[in-house]
Amino acid sequence: MTRPALAALLALIGWSQLGACTLAVSTGAGPSPAVMASPSPSPAPSSPVTVGNLSGSWVFGDANEPPPGPVVACNPFRLWNLTQDGTSVKGSVLACIGPCAAFTEEVTGTNVGGALQLSGEAAESPSAQPTPVRYTLRFDAASQHLVGTRNGQPFWAAPFIQQTTGCGPRPL
Repeated sequence: MTRPALAALLALIGWSQLGACTLAVSTGAGPSPAVMASPSPSPAPSSPVTVGNLSGSWVFGDANEPPPGPVVACNPFRLWNLTQDGTSVKGSVLACIGPCAAFTEEVTGTNVGGALQLSGEAAESPSAQPTPVRYTLRFDAASQHLVGTRNGQPFWAAPFIQQTTGCGPRPL
């Protein structure tokens, strides 16, 4: 991903003014980073994702899966962005680490009837060597979440809806 494309994507998802809201998640690479979730407004919005189209932004982790439905929050610590065209799926992870340096994970694969197979590379920091990554997931229609494994370890992803009020500037 080029720097201008990354900057445009960060602006699109609101990372130019990161909020302090987060949702508790874990990457399995150390302590769980806090990404606090804000309470959902009533009634809770529904997610636009379906078993046949998983395009959208997702929050994710390997523990502390949120309740069913989308997660409504201020700008999360990290997002998994999926784009689906037919059965082909592309994805990338953007995260704010340290002094908010973005890193990416690029994956491609297929979604056949809610069974998602993705593989690609991930870098834990902007200067790190990429390492292989593989996802085996299924879309759970009851929760609207993706559940399964990332490199053989538990993984979940919940659709993300940007909270539009009550998001203050992120503390430095």
